[in-house]
Formats: sequence, structure tokens, C-alpha cells
Amino acid sequence: MASPANEISINLKADDKKQTLAVHMACSLLPELDGGLEYTLGQETTLPAPWNCKSVINKTGDNTYVETVTYDDGTVFTHASTNTGHSSTTVTSGKDGYIGKVYLEKVAPCVTGFYVMEKSENLEKMMAEDSGMSLADATKLCSSLALRITKCGDYYTMTDYLGSSSKSLTYKLGEEFAVKDEQLGLAGTNLMVETAPGHYVLTYKDDKGKCSIWEATLTEDELTWKVTKPLNTQTCSLVYRKYPDCFGTWKTIMTNNVSAAVSTTGLPKEVCDAFENDRATHKISYLGDGKIQWDTDGIYKADCGPIIYRSGEEFSYTMQGKHVTEVVCMTKEGMVGSSKIDNMVNNFKAKIGKTFMVMETCVEGRPDTKATVIAAKMD
Repeated sequence: MASPANEISINLKADDKKQTLAVHMACSLLPELDGGLEYTLGQETTLPAPWNCKSVINKTGDNTYVETVTYDDGTVFTHASTNTGHSSTTVTSGKDGYIGKVYLEKVAPCVTGFYVMEKSENLEKMMAEDSGMSLADATKLCSSLALRITKCGDYYTMTDYLGSSSKSLTYKLGEEFAVKDEQLGLAGTNLMVETAPGHYVLTYKDDKGKCSIWEATLTEDELTWKVTKPLNTQTCSLVYRKYPDCFGTWKTIMTNNVSAAVSTTGLPKEVCDAFENDRATHKISYLGDGKIQWDTDGIYKADCGPIIYRSGEEFSYTMQGKHVTEVVCMTKEGMVGSSKIDNMVNNFKAKIGKTFMVMETCVEGRPDTKATVIAAKMD
């Protein structure tokens, strides 16, 4: 546990409203210790093996916690933790004057990815005031918001999807860049800086000298924006849910047992084998307004051409003359879904990384049809 080669990561998530603290720990050399618990502040929590102890955590300040741990043999340790924007320091005290210290450096979650807005507060009113558009037009633009952040070298590109329209900014942290958007009434200079791991500040000054400040907090799951200095009088806040970036061009590089799954549809053997040997290129695009487009140059191509769908909504198409009903849902790791052809239901899940996408499928009730498809990102 104390080996210098053992990389320990701890994820903390405090909920002041619920008075809870969720803790998840991972150890590179001791994966059997990986796991997490949610503590209710001030209440005793029993930790299972291998810890075999009881713990009580109290919040003693804005950024400080004290944990008292009692083991089955009566040994008691006290852990006092102080958290800042950059680090966490824990001082442990025990019997016979024992004092130990642990220093953790805060690591920023990866900012690149795809984000879908889950909730906002006062965004429409602020947009209407700052841009001069009507409240009705602002409400329409804000009806479906998404955000995609990509990185190339030292430069980031942030694409905002407002309804069916999109707008992109390319910038380097700490360097000023010009912005001009007639629809949103923007004409001036932006500056994006990272003030602490997972904390960003976007400062804007328009050509008339007025300024606004947007502050962002990033976690593994969410991106929260808050306007802390409004351009005029209205402020707003937005919360986005984070998903892996599935958009771009992918190429199938490996398949296993796909023909077995396809054979349950009644298609001829030569067609099933063609699915197994398919090494197609697939393009996934976000069209705005929640719409995702999937296209391919291979045997999976739908009879109607590119397929357009929304996460969580049922859609239908024909492929190889077969009527397919399907639903796909975005997840934290990638996507899950089900498709139905006649009375056959095929369930699938995909894990999406920066370079590879791994999809596993299986016909319901037929474990012998479990199949794997691996695709590589090409752009």
C-alpha cells in the first residue's frame, strides 16, 4: 500500500444539501481495494473487509473534514483533511503520539468530450438581454443545448450546439482571441484560463468596454458553467452531463462471432459471412437539436441511407430488406441499446475511448451469439 510505485487516486464528491460525502479509491498495485462508499456526515458508517472498522466524518470548515476511525480491536485513528483547489492534505494521529501525513495532488478530469445540457437557470433571459433578440427566440435556441470540446496540439475547439445551429471557438489557454457573433451580439475579445485543476474562467470584453465572466467547474460526470459577472444585469447557470466523444470517423478492424448473431435473422449464410468480414468505415455526426447521424460504407448501411436518431428514442429503418426497430442511449462509458428484427432482440453496449470503440452484442436468450466488434478512430 505504501510502495512509491502504488498510484492511489481518490475521487471525492460532497453534497452539502444532502450532507453526504461520496469517496471512491483506486490503487494501481492493489486493485482488490478499489471501491467506494457514501458517508452521511455525522453518522457512523461500517466499512467492510479488509478495513473492518467504523467511521464517522464531520465537516469542520468550508474545505476541512475530520474522520474518526475505530477498528475492531479498539484502535482509533483521526484523519484531518484540508482540501484546496490544487491539493488535499491529510494529517493522521493515533495512539502513542503517532503522526502521519498524506499529500494528494488534484488531477483535472479530461475536458475533451461531448456534453448535453441537463438544466439551466435564467439562460434565456440573459441571452435575450445581451443579444437583443426576443425572449421567444432565445427560448427556442436554448431548447436543446449540447457542447463538444476537442483538442489538437495546444489548441482547443469548443463547439456550442444551440437547437439546430452550432458555433465554434478555437483557443489556447491563457491567450486572448477575438470573437464575433452577430446572432448572440458578441463582438470583442475572449480569454480562457485554467485557474485550478478542473476550474476554468472565460473572460469577455466587448468593443464598448463592458465585461463578463463565466466560471466552469468540471468533474468526471458534469460540467457546470456560472456567470459570476454579467455583461448587463442578468446572470445564468448551466449544468451539462458528460459523455465520451463518439463523433467522427471510425473503421472496423476486428470482428468475432458476428455471423452467429446475424444468422438468427434468417439471412443467407453468405450475407452472414459478409457481416463477419465487414471492415467498413463509419461516420457518426451530431446534427444539433439532439439528433445523431450514423452512416457507413459497408454492409450495415441502411436501405434508406444515413440513420438519424435521438438518444433514448425509438427509431426504425430497413437493412438487407429486414425491418429493424432500435433504441440507443448514451452512457458514461459510451452507449447501450437494443434492436429488434421480427421476434429476435439483440442487445449491445459500446465502450468508447479516444482511439478505440469496443462493442459487444448478444441475441437475447442466445449466449452462443455473443459477438465483439472493435473499431479504431480515424480522425
